[in-house]
Amino acid sequence: MSKRALELPLHRMVQVVVFLFAAFGGFLKAVAPPDEAWPRFAVGAASFLTLCVLLYIAALSEGRPRRRHRPRWMAAATVALVATLALVISYGAIRDRYTFEDPANGSEVFIRGTELTKQAKAYQALKPNDSLADLVAAFRGVAVRTNVWTPASIRRAKLALTGAYVALVLSIAVTIFCLTEGALPNRGVSLIEDHTAGKRPADPAVPSASGP
Repeated sequence: MSKRALELPLHRMVQVVVFLFAAFGGFLKAVAPPDEAWPRFAVGAASFLTLCVLLYIAALSEGRPRRRHRPRWMAAATVALVATLALVISYGAIRDRYTFEDPANGSEVFIRGTELTKQAKAYQALKPNDSLADLVAAFRGVAVRTNVWTPASIRRAKLALTGAYVALVLSIAVTIFCLTEGALPNRGVSLIEDHTAGKRPADPAVPSASGP
């Protein structure tokens, strides 16, 4: 691939990533993992993998007539959209499973494990109607959650949240790119350029530093 041919898709890929965080920044911030799940790493990994995947797609389509291959772009966009919807549902379930709100900290969201310690199991057997927040409070709060859940299960929860979030961001970006190449080959590009002109996306997936 020539230098000029490489510069054009790279420019487009960066535009797609900028458009993604500029247009969906509020949504991505709202669903981002809690601070302790390394959201800065998650958004950095998502951006890098998005560029890699989109460059790979661009390389495969280089030199092919766009109009002739529009049905293929539409098929790819449909698959990507279905995958995105599935990942939205999946990420929501994963987030519900691995996080909880703590009223003692202003209903801030924290990561929980999946395997209770022996002491926590004994407490839960005595008071089965207590909420997770009550259980954590009984063991001296979120700062020492390892008294409630095993450290290994908390680490697994962090990895699951980060991986699911990266996959969701990547899927959204691929869907946008396929749509601009297929359904809106000209208008879609101009819309992205208009939206990203003079804009630099904030760090949408990184909440303010807080937590234990």
